[in-house]
Amino acid sequence: MQTDISLSAEARKDKLLKELEKKPIGTKELRYKGQMVSLDIHRLDLKLLVFNELNGRIGSHIQTHVRQYGQISEEVRQVLIQRFLWDSNEARNKKTLKNLEAKGQLEPGIITRDGVIIDGNRRAMLLNKLASNANESEAYFKAIVLPDVLESNKKEILRLETEYQIGADEKVQYGPIEKYLKCRDMSAYFTTAEIAEMMALKTPEIEKYLGIMELIDDYLKTIGCEGLYTRLEKTEDLFINLYNALRMWEKGTGKLKWNPSASDKDDYRLVCFDYIRYTYNHKNSINPKDIRESLICNSQNGIFSHERVWENFRDQHFEDFDEQSEESLEMLAKESVDQNVGLDKIAKRRDFDWAEKAHSRIQKNWGKARENVANRINAQEPAKLLQQVEDKLETLLELDYSGKVLPGFLEQANRIRKKAEELRNNAREGMSA
Repeated sequence: MQTDISLSAEARKDKLLKELEKKPIGTKELRYKGQMVSLDIHRLDLKLLVFNELNGRIGSHIQTHVRQYGQISEEVRQVLIQRFLWDSNEARNKKTLKNLEAKGQLEPGIITRDGVIIDGNRRAMLLNKLASNANESEAYFKAIVLPDVLESNKKEILRLETEYQIGADEKVQYGPIEKYLKCRDMSAYFTTAEIAEMMALKTPEIEKYLGIMELIDDYLKTIGCEGLYTRLEKTEDLFINLYNALRMWEKGTGKLKWNPSASDKDDYRLVCFDYIRYTYNHKNSINPKDIRESLICNSQNGIFSHERVWENFRDQHFEDFDEQSEESLEMLAKESVDQNVGLDKIAKRRDFDWAEKAHSRIQKNWGKARENVANRINAQEPAKLLQQVEDKLETLLELDYSGKVLPGFLEQANRIRKKAEELRNNAREGMSA
């Protein structure tokens, strides 16, 4: 069950308009352009409708496919959209498929007057699948029909698709990468404030999403995988941490013990990109939790917090990886025995190979840097404890002791004086040894 490609786009729309002239099966109140309106519901053959390629849940799959194969025909696009919708959450789709089979379509979707499915793409795909499984030649979709004619109006489709992302059969939320892609796509047409309003978020959250998306694009470009967003599944966490740390250091030094230059922070970003790539592509890699606590963080215990530790770590890292080269995806694709393999699979294999070659050097440099940080922290402990003692003594010195009876106070103060002298002598002997 697909869009009827045997018809031209205009013929399909004409046929759809004739169907819309028939008596609707019902009406529904819907917020449209800022006010509640009553709109007709029609039961329509899915062959007359068009799946929405701007659907926010499959953005990474669509853009990755375009990166690999370039522009595609409308027939292929419609098939791919349905496949990506199924793959985006197969377990949830199977559950919804059973519900649709048992109960039918309970809530109508939303389409434009020229047949673009604004809300309900997933349900429409599942209804097609049910009809195909039953060897039925037709599948029908109940939909509220908006008065808009928008098939070529990307801006308005994005607006409507975003505004109607609530209140459908078992809504599946955006995947981690999809929400960043959606914000970036929308930023070409709308301000951050407008996007925030449509997505029911605050403007700073949208700014953060756009910043993380920029970081992700930079990462993919750096490793030669530009546009292959499916390579980022389950990697969101470390990008968020990296964005937060870099953002903090734009405002000041945060918890760092030095003031890094723009060049230092650029080196840090590149090193973090390598650790992100390694962590998510090697079965015996460093735990992401350890990366968050010791590298991609704004922490006084982090490797980047200590200037000398960081410089040694960075220099060794760059020296190690100056020796490790890799072929481009395009070259690997030409050399591949299977000429039908996609760039995303080639990229995955190349990432695994890169991480395997990097494994021993990363582990060695990582362990040394962690040890150096621990040594720095331990070396600072005596001074930290002494500072705490001094602060408490300052508080005692500010007290008024006239007329007060403090049993044993003078004796205790005298014992502290003797211990302070002993501490000073021990430290003096140790430093001169």
